[in-house]
Amino acid sequence: MKPAKKTKTRDHVVASKHAHQWKRGGTRGDKFIEESCKCGEHREREATKAEAKKLRSDWKLTNARAKALHVLAHSVDKRFKKDQHEWKEKGWDLIEKLEKFAVKHPQIRMARVDDASFTNSELVFIPHTYDSPKLGCAYMGTTVVFVAQCAGDPPVEFFLYPSHLRNLIEMLQSIEKEQNRVNAKARKQGNRFL
Repeated sequence: MKPAKKTKTRDHVVASKHAHQWKRGGTRGDKFIEESCKCGEHREREATKAEAKKLRSDWKLTNARAKALHVLAHSVDKRFKKDQHEWKEKGWDLIEKLEKFAVKHPQIRMARVDDASFTNSELVFIPHTYDSPKLGCAYMGTTVVFVAQCAGDPPVEFFLYPSHLRNLIEMLQSIEKEQNRVNAKARKQGNRFL
């Protein structure tokens, strides 16, 4: 009877008691594959030629998808921003140009709101998404830009991941429900304010 083969783990040497079932945990470029077994043993091995080719292909696809997610947002940035944080224009001039841009890019949605100065301002919704036969489809989230009509106020941006978007929708629906309840009560009382 042969003695059990000793294998090296991260912190000690143990006798093998089972046939390892290796699962890929990660890669190091397209040259090495990191694997682990449920027993806790880890290893790194050189990728086969076929695996290396697949890793390169996967990496190209991942990069193409990442780029596609942000195409629309980057085109907005290129057209309307001086740099990552500073916009070329503000106020009503920017609102009008964004409205024209949105006509050519219907994925962009705009919602008119009133601001603290009692002037019409815009919420601009820019989705980070793609849907193509070559890349497949994905949605990461939505950039929202608040553009105040008053030219002195710079646009403000925030990002809605899907869970943030769902939370915002639920909050707005809750507000609408309460608003409808109060307005129905006001109509019964003869209040014609709204």
